Amino acid sequence: MPSSLKSFYQTKLVIQMPEKSVVFPFLLAAPPQPPEIIACLFYYKSGSTLTCVWTYERDPEIVYTLTKQMLAPNEEENCSMKGASTLVGDEIQSCSTKSALCTLFNQPISAREYRVWVTARNGLGKATSEPVCIFSQTILKPDPPQITKIETVPGMPPKLRVHWKKARMPPSAENNTRCQIRYKSIKENGMKDYFMEEDSATIELTNLWDCTTYTVDVRCAHNDSKFWSEWSTKKMGTTKEQGEQKC
Repeated sequence: MPSSLKSFYQTKLVIQMPEKSVVFPFLLAAPPQPPEIIACLFYYKSGSTLTCVWTYERDPEIVYTLTKQMLAPNEEENCSMKGASTLVGDEIQSCSTKSALCTLFNQPISAREYRVWVTARNGLGKATSEPVCIFSQTILKPDPPQITKIETVPGMPPKLRVHWKKARMPPSAENNTRCQIRYKSIKENGMKDYFMEEDSATIELTNLWDCTTYTVDVRCAHNDSKFWSEWSTKKMGTTKEQGEQKC
């Protein structure tokens, strides 16, 4: 069946009558196609959430169910196998929707691997995606950090020292982060990024113009994750004059 007609397509039945033709439209239905998980994100905040996105068909009759299952320790290497066993007593968690994403709420961060899959179901049948195996840390997106102070550093050339409060992280991840600083002069349109690969909450911005105001913001991420936090609220700092020059 062509992809554009995955679930329903319309045709017409024409019955020839002696004096006229009567057209009866009707629908031919089909079971859903197997969805494919595109990405999952673990958003760490108060009441942490796990959200997954998948391919889907624009069919109001199809209901999608996202399921999460923790694996037994001796089954982690078989995560992608549908027959792998789960932890004894582990509750299977799920949510249902008619759209391309669903969110599981109040999810604890776990050092254990778990798997998720999506089932598409309508009145004619169901289809299940291949399971995806993940660790919470690898899809973790933390809250944004908060800049607490920007101060001028004496000397030449002028500098600004930026302090921020670290992004909220799970206890096991607090010392395993990296941050990115973005700043620009209010006199120019471009941005300059400064990458920090160590766990730090302060930095000195160098090679700045004197008597100039800069906007600064910061974002952070877990070292094992590909997801950055949102950028912090921008703060402004102004450099001082050099030598005898007055601002």
